[in-house]
Amino acid sequence: MTVTPITNPALSATTATPATQAADLKKRLQAVADLLKMSTDDLLKQLQSGKSLADVAKDKGVSRDALVSAIKQDFAKNAPANANVDASKLDEVVNKIVDRKGGPAGAHGHHHHHDDSTNATSSQSTVSGLPLRA
Repeated sequence: MTVTPITNPALSATTATPATQAADLKKRLQAVADLLKMSTDDLLKQLQSGKSLADVAKDKGVSRDALVSAIKQDFAKNAPANANVDASKLDEVVNKIVDRKGGPAGAHGHHHHHDDSTNATSSQSTVSGLPLRA
């Protein structure tokens, strides 16, 4: 499953540097960090430690519904004018983002996941730069 990023569509793989990717990631996480009353750096540290956004929100006393709502609002605010996003797909994607453990890709380096039986790199879907396993 491939979902087109709905934020910063002008940032292409050919122009993205680790520094611009990190800055873009922090920008995308800002709404969640604000909701959780923490800095994006602190939020990234929590994600890198193996927690999901849902785990961090629970630790901060923030409901899952509030977290999902904040992410959806951020997506809507940053979506291109011509974006046509299916509401059920958006729910599915946002819930995967909320439950994903281990931090967003780019938060702590570039990762390849290999299936030892085939030694092939697994495909990943990305929404707003946050990878999801298909």
